[in-house]
Amino acid sequence: MGSAEKLHHLKLIVGAVDTTVRRDSFAAPDLASGVPKGTVVEITGPRKYEWYIAFLKQNPELRCFWAERQPQVLPTSLHQRGVRLENITFGILGDDCFVSLRKIIQSQVYQVVLTTTPFKELKMLRAFQLLTEKSNTTLFLAGSKEATNAWPISLQLNITQSSRGFKIDVLKQKYGALE
Repeated sequence: MGSAEKLHHLKLIVGAVDTTVRRDSFAAPDLASGVPKGTVVEITGPRKYEWYIAFLKQNPELRCFWAERQPQVLPTSLHQRGVRLENITFGILGDDCFVSLRKIIQSQVYQVVLTTTPFKELKMLRAFQLLTEKSNTTLFLAGSKEATNAWPISLQLNITQSSRGFKIDVLKQKYGALE
């Protein structure tokens, strides 16, 4: 091992080297770092759906699968807000949707997938992490009131209202720079 390699190795050990992994990302409303592609993203807060709709409007070319346990969203309301419905597929998958979501992500047809089903089991979240990385699909978990404390989730956002739009608290961010 040469002296430059030894020095780099020592810097890695003491943490003096920037080892932050960079990923391609989608533009996102009021989030300068964007949303990394091929990751699991949890969105929480009272304005999470409005933010996601603004995200789709900002990225009109994205193909999206919107998975719900029971019908909640009215597609015509998304159209009225300027979202292109021809790029969105809606699915009512019920409570046991893990297998269906896995197949949707593996298909690589959709660049983003949103699910309203909460997943707390680490095994399932790890499977989603591996699948999203392999397929380069971003999975949005529309979380409950509090963020999950699970390591496979790459980005956690708490979204509330501000006077200029959205107030986004980045609770966790593995890729890119923190806000």
